[in-house]
Amino acid sequence: MAARLNGELADTLGNLAMRCIAPKINVRQCWPTPGEYTDGDAQLIQQIRDLAGTADHYYCLPDIQKALIAIFDVLRAINGYVTENAPWKLVGHDEARLATVLYVTMEGLRVCVMLLQPVLPVKSVEILDALNVPAELRVGVPAMAFGAMPPGAAINGLQEGQVFFQKVTYEE
Repeated sequence: MAARLNGELADTLGNLAMRCIAPKINVRQCWPTPGEYTDGDAQLIQQIRDLAGTADHYYCLPDIQKALIAIFDVLRAINGYVTENAPWKLVGHDEARLATVLYVTMEGLRVCVMLLQPVLPVKSVEILDALNVPAELRVGVPAMAFGAMPPGAAINGLQEGQVFFQKVTYEE
């Protein structure tokens, strides 16, 4: 349980959310306007677009574990995309690419968190609130579409020292 909490929730989901709202990366503290998508961007966007149907299929069976596996596979792909594109290196050097990387990352996170609402109802609200996702983009088929969140919206971020998932540690 601790490994799952630390690995999947704190590292994969929580860290990704923190990267989206960190003032050092998201300097303007908003949903940026993306530029042209590269082939790598397009491949990840397609994975995000396909996720809603996959997760819905497994939720309806019901096979919650397979739904979660599908969602976290996409979250890991988004994390890999962030690592590969290194938005922290783009700040002040390539603002257009930074905006695209941030938008793809934030939209991917938004869609994944929407699909996690049945199993993480409280934390999903916290993450969507931090991203300032309006109520109409938190539920329903149209909200699951990549690109539903309009660029330019401010984000709320987090309070100083706040984290989405506290890691579990063991005393010796």
